[in-house]
Amino acid sequence: MNLLNKRPLATVILAMLCALYVYGYTESIVAKVVMILASVLFCLFIFIISLIKHKRLALYKIIAVSLLLTLLYAYVRIDCFNTAKDFEGEEVVVTGEVVGAEVLNDYTTALTIKASRVNGIRVNLKLISFAERTAVAHIDEGSIVKYSCYIEEFESDGDFDEKRYYRSEGYDAKTSRNGTISLIGKTEPSILSQIVSQAREGLALRISSVAEGDSAALLSALLLGTRSALPLQLSLDFTRLGCAHVLALSGMHLAILCAFLEWLLSIFRINKVIRKALLIPFILAYMLITGLPVSVVRAGFMLIISYLLFIVVGARDAFTNLFISVGIICFIFPEAILSTSLLLSAFATLGIIALSILMRKAKEKRPLRRLAFAVLGAVSACVFAICATMMICAADFEGISLFSIFISPIVSIICEIYLYIGGMGIILGGFGGLLKPLFNLLSLLTSYFSDVEFSYLSIEHADTKVVMTLASVCLFLFMILKIKHRRAAIITVISLFLSAYICALGHYTVSATTDTAIYKAEGRSDVIVFNEGGEVTVIDTAEYSQQSAYTAYEAVRSLGLLHIDNYVITHYSAYIEASIVRLLGLIDVDTVYLKAPECATDAYFYTNILEKLSDTRANVVLWGECLYIGKISIDHLYDYNIEEDLARIALSVKCGDYDLVYLSSGMLLPDTIKEATEYTSGAKSLILGRFGTAYGSLSYYGSEYAAHDSVYIEGELVALSQKAYERYLAEDKNVFAHKGYYVLYVE
Repeated sequence: MNLLNKRPLATVILAMLCALYVYGYTESIVAKVVMILASVLFCLFIFIISLIKHKRLALYKIIAVSLLLTLLYAYVRIDCFNTAKDFEGEEVVVTGEVVGAEVLNDYTTALTIKASRVNGIRVNLKLISFAERTAVAHIDEGSIVKYSCYIEEFESDGDFDEKRYYRSEGYDAKTSRNGTISLIGKTEPSILSQIVSQAREGLALRISSVAEGDSAALLSALLLGTRSALPLQLSLDFTRLGCAHVLALSGMHLAILCAFLEWLLSIFRINKVIRKALLIPFILAYMLITGLPVSVVRAGFMLIISYLLFIVVGARDAFTNLFISVGIICFIFPEAILSTSLLLSAFATLGIIALSILMRKAKEKRPLRRLAFAVLGAVSACVFAICATMMICAADFEGISLFSIFISPIVSIICEIYLYIGGMGIILGGFGGLLKPLFNLLSLLTSYFSDVEFSYLSIEHADTKVVMTLASVCLFLFMILKIKHRRAAIITVISLFLSAYICALGHYTVSATTDTAIYKAEGRSDVIVFNEGGEVTVIDTAEYSQQSAYTAYEAVRSLGLLHIDNYVITHYSAYIEASIVRLLGLIDVDTVYLKAPECATDAYFYTNILEKLSDTRANVVLWGECLYIGKISIDHLYDYNIEEDLARIALSVKCGDYDLVYLSSGMLLPDTIKEATEYTSGAKSLILGRFGTAYGSLSYYGSEYAAHDSVYIEGELVALSQKAYERYLAEDKNVFAHKGYYVLYVE
């Protein structure tokens, strides 16, 4: 198809964006120098092309110089994070403005601070600080703060690439061990920000007058990007079905709004050129009101450039517009080049543009064929968009939706109708009664398909990632190469696309039919997972936090599964509500088993959890001293007492012929070590868990029977006694220590 043919500007911008991406992600000085030289050569390439083929030399020289200056600015801005390294490893005093305050849960608030001074030295750093919610309740956006802390670089170890995520959001570093954050002043908002804030509030009030409840929450999410009021389960269902982009502010919403407004203007017989000109200030205003999210900025600039070209020369080129708009975004926000959301948005748009060019000549006049052609086009657009983004998904995500191919067009159409009706209601008044049935239809549809266990498939296996990457690469080669056998090329791309789903479904089938048990320990979290015939049971013994949620999620993910049938909580503790909600945001959970409250504190946490889970499909079941789930039985040998403030838990877990005993670190203290030894007598496997405090002296476990087939040691300052260790070695028993992840058995 060779989309780059006769598009030298798009070609050069694409090459320079690739150079900027490599520059932003690499730490090598040599690679960065190479990227700068490559960028200069790209600009020289424009001069050469203009001298050989084009007459408008001045225009191309202006473009070349502009691109070079843009890239140099982007290189300098994207490299600013290096200045944070000057302060690493030492306690510093930070002074700056709070530009964002996000409440993460009932206990923690994330502050985004634009630091102006560090130890009195003038800087320009964007820092993220996690603080206790009650301690910063008086601090909001616009506050000038001062506090002592340690500046740390982002990490990129494990499954979560912290460095890439936060750098793509424009952060330079994070702070830890924060002292008291003192409020020393306030900044007055600018006139423009006040106007934007008032417009946003006015639009929100207008939305609440048109609709109410969940209907208003959905309309607010589609128009303003405010998703906090959306039912949690609806957001989870959209994610599992691969339709989360529909709820996010995206180019689709802006395009729908522009089409709707253009239609309204056409009723008054306004000239087409004037209509396009009137839409440009609307797009700019909408970008400001929504807070300049990357997807809206990209779509906004694409539409503005398209309208300007139509007004000036009566033509437009979506392919070139896409790269110009991405280039403008990277000039305004250079860090966005590292953003997964920008890459997904741009690649999906690229796939749809390629399809539109491919189908441009195919037109049908007969109504039925036109309808069939429109349906085929919608499905094909999803296929091309998904195929274009598969390479990114393989690198950055853990799963794909099996139903996204046909669910995404249906959901998009329903949301498009929803936006049209909501828009008419906001402008003309009324129409609110039509939104509720549409919302119910959307909820019913997404709930039904999301509830299917294999609706969201793991892509952790190498062969699935390779096939997905090949599908994207072949699609892009198809776009830029001139291919004689176009039909064969399309069949190849679609075959690879379908093969990715077949691979993922095949691995799911194997994983679901393999009975497995694993133990994973991380931080102060201990998770035991059983997969019995595809039914996943997670026993979570932890100091509950968002870390424990990620530990449970990663443990299940390691089995090639992305759902939890039974999630067993062994006790109550602070942050437990946030931990459960975070887990539900990561993976589908069918039933949550909570210990029956034994004191007022337990009852408080239990009530909060019920409230948090009220708008989800997750069932809540209470259990006492014993719990039976299929072949699995769980017995509390020693109950955790939240008021005792000691990490003491002992569990006996059995699954068929397999049995184990779990001991937390507190059980090995002198006053309970005798009971712990009695609990473990006769058990085939023993886990000395990580949950609990690192007590001041080394705790020894010394069962004189040495009857266990396997011992797993993860507790801090926990070890086997010399006598027990010698007995285990003499009888050829298995002793594992501090590996973090263990396969208990596979059948």
